[in-house]
Amino acid sequence: AGGTQGFANAAMEGNRLAYYDAQENVIRFLDASFKEVSKVKLQQEPEGNPLITGDLSTAFYCVGGDIRAMDLQTGIARMVCQRADQDLYLMALVLNDSVLCCLVTENGKSHVEFLNAENGLLLTEDADRAAVLAKALCDLNRQRQAVESEIYDQAVSMLPEGKVPEA
Repeated sequence: AGGTQGFANAAMEGNRLAYYDAQENVIRFLDASFKEVSKVKLQQEPEGNPLITGDLSTAFYCVGGDIRAMDLQTGIARMVCQRADQDLYLMALVLNDSVLCCLVTENGKSHVEFLNAENGLLLTEDADRAAVLAKALCDLNRQRQAVESEIYDQAVSMLPEGKVPEA
């Protein structure tokens, strides 16, 4: 376990450096003399190395099929996107840290995707792929609506006779 392993995805701003220390599951912050000035523990142990934004404010990392973003000032993490049926590996932050470059593996096949770092939406110029994904989202939404309707009907059937459901 070489000592430089944690520097795989280091980021620097001015005279500060931040890097992920996998042994302790923390992002360490160093000053210009390489003295540690602070550290932030990640809430979950990531798969692979987290990516740290150039301004040292956010760490992006994968847990299961999720991509999460952790604010390194507050320690609060948020879900960027959820892909339970896919393996994700973060490769790079590009375009001023606004786009995540991810290696996605699904059913044994891998491909690269670009995601909006703020909301996890897929970015593509491939109109055919966008149409396939849009159709899949519409199908999932219809399934969700059908389940929601069934739950509502079941709940209404449990009300005492003559009782009208209230909004």
